[in-house]
Amino acid sequence: MCVGLGLEEGEDDEAYKSKAKYVERRIADLDKVQMVSLARDVLTKWDAFELRECLRLFLCDNQPKITIVTRQRLFEELNVMPALNGRMAVNDFISVLVPVKALPSIDFLLPVFFGSSSVYTRQDNDLDNLQILERIGVMVASDDLLYEFLELLVHPRVREGKEQSQFVATLNRIIGIDGFALEEVDNLSGVPVFAICCSGKGVKSRPKNLIFASNGPKPDIILSDAVDNDIQVVANAEYVLIYDRPIARSGLAWTELVNWWKSHPEADSKNPERSLYNRLFESLASPPEKYFFRAYYAVFGDQLSDLPALIPQVYLHYDPKIVREFVGKKRLVRQRMDFLLLFPDRIRVVVEIDGKQHYAEDDGRASPKRYAEMVHEDRSLRLRGYELYRFGGNEMPDYSTAKGVVRDFFQVLIKRFQTLK
Repeated sequence: MCVGLGLEEGEDDEAYKSKAKYVERRIADLDKVQMVSLARDVLTKWDAFELRECLRLFLCDNQPKITIVTRQRLFEELNVMPALNGRMAVNDFISVLVPVKALPSIDFLLPVFFGSSSVYTRQDNDLDNLQILERIGVMVASDDLLYEFLELLVHPRVREGKEQSQFVATLNRIIGIDGFALEEVDNLSGVPVFAICCSGKGVKSRPKNLIFASNGPKPDIILSDAVDNDIQVVANAEYVLIYDRPIARSGLAWTELVNWWKSHPEADSKNPERSLYNRLFESLASPPEKYFFRAYYAVFGDQLSDLPALIPQVYLHYDPKIVREFVGKKRLVRQRMDFLLLFPDRIRVVVEIDGKQHYAEDDGRASPKRYAEMVHEDRSLRLRGYELYRFGGNEMPDYSTAKGVVRDFFQVLIKRFQTLK
């Protein structure tokens, strides 16, 4: 298992003496970036709740976005509300968030509220709200786990109608102070489905498919099942990459994209990062786009574990909510973005590198029609919640100039949406 994760191989007798010490020796000299990458590799192979929660806390440096004061208010308010588990059995409700039966104990992680390991094996179905809040660890859990808990509270599986509306209103009143809100993003059998969003920014719905980096003819994409919101690439699929894993609130970091790439048939097992970089670079056509791409990964190369991947040539960034805009249409619009970055909290940044084709005819004459089409598409993206930034190709006549442009732009952008570590 260690060798499979890229760690140094030891002797059999060393492992027999102590598996824990065997592993500790092999990770003792890893730096933060390597540790995070290793943890993500482990999580792609095994579903380990403790590790996932530790990684979430580690990456946010134990500084939650929903503050301890807001958590205390949630704790007090939810304690006196109707049964938190609603129509679900208590154990089923808790098990959605914390794998009750799988874990002997997670005392090391949530020492404030969790007691002995026996609390996880008891089959209590008459717990009150206070006990449920303590079992989930609302005061000390990662933001992601807290988000999942709040969304579950108002999920159609748990409650609907007037009670659902009351819960949403109460929760929004409390978490709104920290800049968050439960907003409707979908519906299930006619009942609203809510998700935590940053108030006033970001795309409200969750991404489902990411189709990008074509190194050949453009893909032909259709909506294959309008009920399940499934899409299908019916032509030229062999030229595109399709990221089909769930994209979390934390966005899509370069290290996560590399972990996905490792299982791709085109990946080089000896150097997956380099082979992914080369494959993405193949999809770029214009020199300014290539300069921009190279500069991003050169300037911020030592911080890529904390930063979103710069994803080129995105033909479709599909999420369920957008489907409702294509009522009566089977074929989806092939809207290609030059670059896309998925920041935490559903912040989606589009970067366009404009050449003459964006505002002029083939003979070089200015084209009001092309310009109008471009700004119309810009408005559409912004109204969906995307952040859109355009660069003129002339801003980056060479790689050296592009590095300065990229450094100045992203240092400000990253500080706005995600703190550099």
